[in-house]
Amino acid sequence: MRLSQKIFHSICVKHPPADSYEHKFKTGLNSAKEFLDMRFRGKVNFKGKTILDIGCGYGSVCIYLAQNGAKKVVGVDINRTRILFAKSKLNNDYPNLSNIVEFKYWGS
Repeated sequence: MRLSQKIFHSICVKHPPADSYEHKFKTGLNSAKEFLDMRFRGKVNFKGKTILDIGCGYGSVCIYLAQNGAKKVVGVDINRTRILFAKSKLNNDYPNLSNIVEFKYWGS
């Protein structure tokens, strides 16, 4: 995306350009282990568990949990754009996890 397009989007559009979703997803995926270790201090074993991620955003943590042994992961968010991105990411880049991970929009 050209600089002029990025500036236009940052000023005039309510949501960031799609390439920033990809960046946020990758950043989240790269920091998921650190986040979960910090949050749960290694006391929770996710292997074989069913997990509900409320406020899943772009789906990074859901994907990470599925990659690391979760039996089922359901991500829920009130932001439709983030859920659409997460579903697309799952279908396009992680189809092997599509029977484990599910994303749901929770809004009106």
